[in-house]
Amino acid sequence: MTDAARDLVVAILRQCVRVAPSPWQAADFARGTRASGSSGVPDEQMEACLALLRAEGVIKPAVGRNGEVLLTPDGARIAKDPNDLDYFCAEINFALPGEGPSGNPLQRKVIAATLRQPPVPRLSRLMLWANLLVFAWGVWLAAQRNVVFEFLLYVPGQRVNLQDIFDRSGMLQRDDFVSGRWWRLLTCCYVHFGLLHLVLNMLALRAVGRDVEWTWGGWRFLVIYLLSGLGGSCAALLALPVGAIAGASGAICGLVAAVAVWLVLNRRYLPRRMVRRASIH
Repeated sequence: MTDAARDLVVAILRQCVRVAPSPWQAADFARGTRASGSSGVPDEQMEACLALLRAEGVIKPAVGRNGEVLLTPDGARIAKDPNDLDYFCAEINFALPGEGPSGNPLQRKVIAATLRQPPVPRLSRLMLWANLLVFAWGVWLAAQRNVVFEFLLYVPGQRVNLQDIFDRSGMLQRDDFVSGRWWRLLTCCYVHFGLLHLVLNMLALRAVGRDVEWTWGGWRFLVIYLLSGLGGSCAALLALPVGAIAGASGAICGLVAAVAVWLVLNRRYLPRRMVRRASIH
């Protein structure tokens, strides 16, 4: 709903909660706003909001009381919970009389359905496990050479040469790409230089991956992850023509960008509290 409609709906529900369990008289609220020195709430806007809240099952007419209303059990829950109230206002397509349309109803409906669904990060977990399995494969290769400690605590320039292990795990170098092993642009996204490198990237993937899969959908998440990893590898290859390339950082940067794009595209349909939290972070 529009900002003006939201403000009026929130004000009505707060007034209903304040006087509950007694009935609430809309006329008293309108008179109070006029008495405060403002122009007050026009009757047609008040009636439109009350009609909306009745249709949504949030309020009901008080029996034997002309013009007075009571909160329903669902209405009391929505009015008392800031998060529920925020979601309710975000998913309803409503504008006050005299206002323009509040956006695309279909887009609002899709966003509301998405927000009401709990996140189920199946494919993001799959990507996380793929990274862990490739690292475990590297540990096994290191164990065959008795260099597990050096592999886990990898430091560039150390005396123990782990080049062969990283190469067999899928690391990318310029010569690999020139010789036609283009698939290493993707396999290198699952190779990590040491335990610290792995842990930092997996914590980031766990935090961001779930949100991307929740908002964009599972298969779109997979496409974003793979294309971002591919793009990151290409960018690293151009920036570092000499040296080894590995890590999920490129894919994770793409996921972060996907969250930002989704928030920008759907900002007007999202709960204010959610947008405010995202802006802070």
